[in-house]
Amino acid sequence: MGAIMTQRPDLYAAVNIGVPLFDMLRYHKLLAGASWIGEYGNPDIPEERAYIEKYSPYQQLSEGKDYPTPFFYTSTKDDRVHPGSSSATTFCTTKTLKAGTAAPQTRNSWRTALPWSLRISPKC
Repeated sequence: MGAIMTQRPDLYAAVNIGVPLFDMLRYHKLLAGASWIGEYGNPDIPEERAYIEKYSPYQQLSEGKDYPTPFFYTSTKDDRVHPGSSSATTFCTTKTLKAGTAAPQTRNSWRTALPWSLRISPKC
């Protein structure tokens, strides 16, 4: 959902993003991330890094862009993506939004004016 949110924000008014893995240039350094190199590629190899960077949601966030309103959620029991990754994702997306224009003048400018939120649950 993060890639959709950053690449085609015009498709949705809101997105529901569970256990977000936004930073694809550092995913392999967190918990079980190294085991996903075969699937996502190795960001430590320059040729692969250049490709990964093009779809990595964290690297594609732009100030002032009209993004759909995200609801992030994660769990303290997920052994693949640490809840800290979700917190960092929420913080960085909110920071990027606040650094840009507060209300882009487009037909859907109300979307990014809504609050961005994160829920961390120990029950999932």
